[in-house]
Amino acid sequence: MDEQETVYVLKPKPLRSVGPDGRLRQRVKARFEGAEPDSSIEHRVKQYLHGREIIESVAQSLVDEQLQNVMGGLEHFISDTQHNDQLPVSMLTQASNKVVVERLKEQPGIAMVQIHSKECPNLKSALKLVVNRFTNREKLDDIPVDRRLTYDFGILNDWLQPETTKKLVVYIEDTECFDVAILDGLMHYMTIYLNCLPFHLVLSLTTSPKLVMETVSQSTLSDISACAFNMSADTSKYLAAVRAKLTEIDINVGEDLIQELTPLRFDRAAQALKYAVLAKSCGGPNPKQINDIALHRTVFAPTQRPALETALAVPAYFGGDQSAIPLAVLYQIYRESSMYINIFDFYTEFRAHINKPETVDESLWEKQALAWFLEGIAELKLMGVLRDCKRKFECVEKVSWMGV
Repeated sequence: MDEQETVYVLKPKPLRSVGPDGRLRQRVKARFEGAEPDSSIEHRVKQYLHGREIIESVAQSLVDEQLQNVMGGLEHFISDTQHNDQLPVSMLTQASNKVVVERLKEQPGIAMVQIHSKECPNLKSALKLVVNRFTNREKLDDIPVDRRLTYDFGILNDWLQPETTKKLVVYIEDTECFDVAILDGLMHYMTIYLNCLPFHLVLSLTTSPKLVMETVSQSTLSDISACAFNMSADTSKYLAAVRAKLTEIDINVGEDLIQELTPLRFDRAAQALKYAVLAKSCGGPNPKQINDIALHRTVFAPTQRPALETALAVPAYFGGDQSAIPLAVLYQIYRESSMYINIFDFYTEFRAHINKPETVDESLWEKQALAWFLEGIAELKLMGVLRDCKRKFECVEKVSWMGV
């Protein structure tokens, strides 16, 4: 018997694009049931492309303006030397790593390296990566014979001696992916060497800076001076600029469009009115349908399970005696145990929780404790909270109460 396979052939729709001369490369759908002339279609597409160019130019100008302001503040914060012996940390939210890195590398007084979470599985590898990339030693063969460890920041101190005016900027691309202990340790070691190495840490974030700072230890927070920079443009400012640009274009609204938009406004108003009437009518209960007897039984009459659990958990509420009875002690151990309870461990824990009087003999006390334990197990089984386990003969099993 021949096997049959189903084959699906996907045929994409033709693209609607315009050539360099402004004329249509492929025909778009004509309006007015196909009666729209080609000149009108071309004019409509040109108007669309013109409006799109305006929106893109406005967006790009706002992005460039925001980037210029943020980079100016970031460069000023990096060049500032008054941080009171604290590690300066810049936190960039919604930042493009490529743009920021290119701008920082262009600054003459900055030496910058980038590190990634995948390259730093532990703190030693992160420190070693920072040292090697600042000194341009990526391979072990390039490192001269030195008794110091490869992740010792003292190597950076020797390398920086001829260029003491430069700021050492460490740029972390994916801060949220870094292990908290590694990030905390990196900040700690950079703070220790601040007196001889002008470190500056830049964190690229996709979330709120507050969330990142909450993961850092309190001792590290006291040793850093953080400043947040938001790279995303203001949405309200963007919409206002787009509206101002679009108002410069003459737009003629046709009769068909008006007729399509007007029912939508009335439909929304009718739906809102219907919802208000529905919420008023069905939102709250009808007082005439409330049964006083059922309400009294539901609220004031206690059910069996809460009453028994309260009596066993806090026997002083009912008996007035502050000392816990053996059954209450056994019930507390039962509550703190897992689904299956080993009977010997159950008895051992029970015996450790009851106090032995000094006047009672040890052998007599052991018999008394065993009697209380067996009596308590029988009462718990009688109440239905415990039963013998069929799978494990040396264990007892908890029983869940439902609807009691």
